[in-house]
Amino acid sequence: MGRNPRPVVVLALVCALVFTLLLLTLMRTGLPERPEPPTDATASTVEVRPEPETDGFTLCCPNLGKADAFLLQSEAGAVLIDTGEDPDGVLELLRAQKVTTLDALVLSHFDKDHIGGAAAVLRQFDVKTLYRTAFEEDSAPYEALTEALSTSSAQVVTVTDTLTVSAAGAELTLYPPLRDSYEKDEDNNASLIASVEADGCALLFPGDALKPRIREFLEEQYDGTQYQLLKVPHHGGEVKPTALLLDAFTPQLALITSSTWEPESEKLTQRLEEEGVEVLRTREGTVTLRFANGKVEKIS
Repeated sequence: MGRNPRPVVVLALVCALVFTLLLLTLMRTGLPERPEPPTDATASTVEVRPEPETDGFTLCCPNLGKADAFLLQSEAGAVLIDTGEDPDGVLELLRAQKVTTLDALVLSHFDKDHIGGAAAVLRQFDVKTLYRTAFEEDSAPYEALTEALSTSSAQVVTVTDTLTVSAAGAELTLYPPLRDSYEKDEDNNASLIASVEADGCALLFPGDALKPRIREFLEEQYDGTQYQLLKVPHHGGEVKPTALLLDAFTPQLALITSSTWEPESEKLTQRLEEEGVEVLRTREGTVTLRFANGKVEKIS
């Protein structure tokens, strides 16, 4: 005997009636509004904060004996001036300071105690630009440098006229030697002199320049800057080059890269102290300075 279909038909009619009533109600009152989409994070209404300014910069001068290597760093990057005599020393410096890229590598001249680590730096670090003097040197370190440059992506700039560039948040002015040759100590007197200005501070790195080079710098290139720090030329072994510079300006600090076996001239340090200049010696340990807002702070 079959089932009675009447209850199913009645239920279907009731559902249809309810749906029809609901639809008529929505048509009278209108559908609910759609919510506004969230603001696009890239829209111009979002506040864009400027990049933070660099908080000064540091200068790290390791104890490498009678040799030069100076690392300048800021939040904007890093600059290396000379590379010491032993590759291990400058490589340890860069790794300890977590440097991976150098915005600029400045080589004052090509004596071993200034370029001994240059080839290794070029091979193991990303160097954007290398600045050099036009004078060449017949030596194994110079040959190693030339070979490393042949496979490096670094741009090489031979400075023959005064050049000012920006690197690592600082302004570097490079003063080339003005003569085609020098009668004595040509390798030293051909030094590229580097001036660094940043955050209200000024530093001078004369390489190993001796009396003829310092005199021509002061007479034809010096612009009157009052440097807070002077890297004493030629490791403090000669008095006259520094004395000429002291006649032009009085730095707050004098940095000397000498060694226990080849210390700086006592006569020179006496002159500096008489001028009220504080003497810093890398042979006594790594010197680290912070420069910001026109002031110098000794870190170590």
